[in-house]
Amino acid sequence: MRISKELWVEDGVKWTTWKKNQLVKRNKYKGSVYLVCSSPCDHWLFEVIEAKHLTKRYEACYVIGIMQTREGAIRYIASLIDNIYNKQIMSYEVLTT
Repeated sequence: MRISKELWVEDGVKWTTWKKNQLVKRNKYKGSVYLVCSSPCDHWLFEVIEAKHLTKRYEACYVIGIMQTREGAIRYIASLIDNIYNKQIMSYEVLTT
């Protein structure tokens, strides 16, 4: 899994260099958090997955946000879509670099 330059980590989520390396090198994250990532499917923009459900399918995806709750992840996706399409202050390509 790759880390986006625009990664947003919610307050209260433990994010250390060790956890970052585990996510990048082993595609694993120990803890009960929700990851907002780019989708491996072409017709979806984002996916919300629980960290314990990471598989090899997500190796080429970018992590865009790390949240404690699913509702927080959905709110973050809504703000991303608003910024990309309505306000046009961000692009999808920026998130996936």
